[in-house]
Amino acid sequence: MIGSVKLFCLSTLVLSAAVLCLSTGCKPQAPDLERLRAVETSNEQLRQKISDMQKRIREAGEHQPGLQEQIEERRQAINQTLARKTELRRKETALKLRYIELESRLKEFRAEFSDMQNKIVNSNTENAQP
Repeated sequence: MIGSVKLFCLSTLVLSAAVLCLSTGCKPQAPDLERLRAVETSNEQLRQKISDMQKRIREAGEHQPGLQEQIEERRQAINQTLARKTELRRKETALKLRYIELESRLKEFRAEFSDMQNKIVNSNTENAQP
């Protein structure tokens, strides 16, 4: 139950970050985008593996009730896969938050640069007047 709550909180955080990113019009740069795609691909592969394992466990339990040891091994494999998935989601969230932070800093730098350009133009204009 606690794992579900953590997963829900992480999902909510990721979704919030994505909405913030979309609302500000930011677009991932190539390295970040590649990492995010790699994490998404890994998440999808892990989700599929979990689904397959759960199906196999159900089928094994239905056909051969004496396979408790194998079923337990499968459960452990599922738990390891879920742990890996959770870790990948944490990394994904960290990447998304880092991206948002960098995007914000870039906007600040662009604003400062624009102000500096305007000051230089104004200074040159004032100096050019007789």
